[in-house]
Amino acid sequence: MLNKNTLMSLIMAAFMLFSPAAFAVDSSELIEARQGLMKLYSVNMDMLGEMIRRIQPYDKKKAKDAADNLLALSRLKQGALWPTGTGLASKSLGTKTSAKPEIWIQKENVAQKQKDLVAALEILSRDAGWSLRNLEDSITAVNKACKGCHKDFRARK
Repeated sequence: MLNKNTLMSLIMAAFMLFSPAAFAVDSSELIEARQGLMKLYSVNMDMLGEMIRRIQPYDKKKAKDAADNLLALSRLKQGALWPTGTGLASKSLGTKTSAKPEIWIQKENVAQKQKDLVAALEILSRDAGWSLRNLEDSITAVNKACKGCHKDFRARK
């Protein structure tokens, strides 16, 4: 279960994504919102991972719901959460984020990685509710897409 602080961060992330106010918030709030978005990805991936590792029993509905959530998250328009200057290179924000400066320089590469993630999640969404084997097979491409972006654009903690 999510604790109160995590839940509030997730609610703030959703508000930021869907509100014109996203353009009026300060940079640290934008970082918090995008970290909330990543936390939503993580919660759903963890649920699927626990099924794959047999920690939790495979549940078709839960698997399909988690995969659908991931696909929906990947399709959100996130531009407002990533203004230039909100990465590690920022002297005032550098400790709050692990986003490398390359994410703002290599925009075409970032866009391609996002397309790769959406494509992998479309397959996962289609397959996750059929069987554990289908879930296992289709999550490999999702992991590859996530790792590809994190490897290039996220500093190690």
